[in-house]
Amino acid sequence: MRAHFIFPLLVAGISTLSQPSRADGTEGISGGGAGVFCPTTVTTQPAVQLLDFFEGKALKGYTINESASPYETQLAELTKYLDFDPVLAMYFKTTLAGIRASVRFLPAGVSLNMPSDIGTLLINPPAGCTLGAIGYYDEGTLYVSTDAFQSMSETQKAGFFAHEVLYKLYRMAWSIQNAGPARKLVAQVFAAERTKDQTMTLLKPLGFRGSPYHNGVKW
Repeated sequence: MRAHFIFPLLVAGISTLSQPSRADGTEGISGGGAGVFCPTTVTTQPAVQLLDFFEGKALKGYTINESASPYETQLAELTKYLDFDPVLAMYFKTTLAGIRASVRFLPAGVSLNMPSDIGTLLINPPAGCTLGAIGYYDEGTLYVSTDAFQSMSETQKAGFFAHEVLYKLYRMAWSIQNAGPARKLVAQVFAAERTKDQTMTLLKPLGFRGSPYHNGVKW
């Protein structure tokens, strides 16, 4: 029965969700998005690739099509895709606005420590590449590495912000404190092979069913 009530609760607290917070509802420290950092001489992939996409391609065989469209446009398109559940789309849009408003870019040359909530990693970066932090939450501020962000493609940037929003859904709704499930979801919704049924499948194992409506039909 929990799933039937979770989104109404999220909507009721939508103003508070615009600020980063712990699962208990108070602001605190959380990890941020991680990436695979590769010199351009090592790989033809983006110099900084979102860990979500790296894992999705390697483990699931996903195709992540790089687009030259501004990352803001790609995030708007993702919001439209998520509108198969209007409440989910509203949550995504509202929370994205709050997260983007909380961003503080660090001075050039300043790097971030790796997130503490990265979860289980099954694979390693290619030879010559390393794992690194793109962003990190601390008391309501999302600190972002300027060097990393500027080295990312527009699609990678869009994925980074989507990761922050969807991981917040997992933390707030289900008290999940590692980013693994969110990385799987981010990779799936950006994959060329994505389907709405697959997106819902990634959420249902947690008991998640979204709003009472799906494709205009009540559950």
